[in-house]
Amino acid sequence: MVVNLNGLYGVETISEEECRNPGREADLVKLDLDELSFLAYRLDETTIIIENATKSTVDYNLVTLAGQVVMLGKVGPDQNEISFTGRGIYLLWFEGGSTDQKYKVFF
Repeated sequence: MVVNLNGLYGVETISEEECRNPGREADLVKLDLDELSFLAYRLDETTIIIENATKSTVDYNLVTLAGQVVMLGKVGPDQNEISFTGRGIYLLWFEGGSTDQKYKVFF
């Protein structure tokens, strides 16, 4: 299992008869790690999505690997759509609320 955001996770199986067999609630695992507070990915040629798993609105900076600031803005909790057509590897810095400054690599 690969996990990209904080949340409650469990395993479910599907039988040969296509019946769902959810795991027991006691087997669920809750993840709440600073490293999994944000997720960024490209939706289409002109839009990126930033998912914010915190309950706070935070500031973000999108920066090239050379240190050039490409974009500044704010993202609220949940899913945020942002217009962006750039291509390459960028650093995405988040700051605000109870979130310390951190970065994620964005392709």
